[in-house]
Amino acid sequence: MLILKRRQGQAIDVGEDVKIILQEIRGSHAKIAIVAPKQVRVTRSEIARSISEENKKAAEAGLKADVTSQITRVDNLLHKVGQTSE
Repeated sequence: MLILKRRQGQAIDVGEDVKIILQEIRGSHAKIAIVAPKQVRVTRSEIARSISEENKKAAEAGLKADVTSQITRVDNLLHKVGQTSE
């Protein structure tokens, strides 16, 4: 990890394509601008983490729903041939 002190209006270059500019400091908050090519994904960590958690929940719910529907399907097939899974 690299820690740098910057003043308002100063910038940090990351590689050749990315520039981080400290635009404003107000109390304990800093407003930054990030200049990067379109193919470089820039996301806020807390947003990315939240999306990842929601995707995991959705995948788990989808898997549970799929398993439940498969069990129902097998039960229906067994019932048609005169057997039950109970």
